[in-house]
Amino acid sequence: MSKIIFVRTTFLFMCHKLTTIREGGERCILDGDSISEPYLWEKGASGGHRENARYLNAEHDFEYGSRASSWRLMRLFKEFAWNFTTYAVAVALKKNPTFAKALVRDGHEIATHGLRWKDFWDFNLEEDKEYVKESLLMLKEVTGEMPVGAYFGRGTPQTHHLFPEIWKELGAEFLWSSECYNDDVPYWLDLPWEDHLPENEREGMLLIPYNVSSCSYHSIAKHAHTLG
Repeated sequence: MSKIIFVRTTFLFMCHKLTTIREGGERCILDGDSISEPYLWEKGASGGHRENARYLNAEHDFEYGSRASSWRLMRLFKEFAWNFTTYAVAVALKKNPTFAKALVRDGHEIATHGLRWKDFWDFNLEEDKEYVKESLLMLKEVTGEMPVGAYFGRGTPQTHHLFPEIWKELGAEFLWSSECYNDDVPYWLDLPWEDHLPENEREGMLLIPYNVSSCSYHSIAKHAHTLG
């Protein structure tokens, strides 16, 4: 079950289109979780959740995208000859392999958005690395391509520092991370382990800040605006 929640358009030097695919990776009793997903669905926090039970309202809301909206948006982007970056939760795309193949077929960029749409802030270093690796390998399995960028948004303090190292270990090219919120425009971050290298040999890491107010959190903010 995969759903594109929102399309964010950011004007930098060109128009950058972004979609997020999480549905299918959310918490669900059917996937062994103890609660249904309480986060980022149409009813927001007001919808609540169920403990040790299914919540069909939430399940159907998440499933909507794989049945309708993702394909509708795919057709729309194709009509205007636009390409976009997809923040993809690996398990979500694995449950929707036809759409995963369509993303690659139409030339869209794949970025990892984690293995599942769950917090892992308490992972130790090795667990953190393994989690990132597993998400990359699953996305490569289902799309045929290794993701080139990353935005997790729910990781540990060291998750984003691990990205260049993990991609390198897998023999893949890492282009950018959106694991930051502290600027309006992209910028380069120096990597501590490259300090000993001549400046012209340092790769650094390109950071493309995530815009909370105009992406997924729009679905939460609308409830806040309604109430306040």
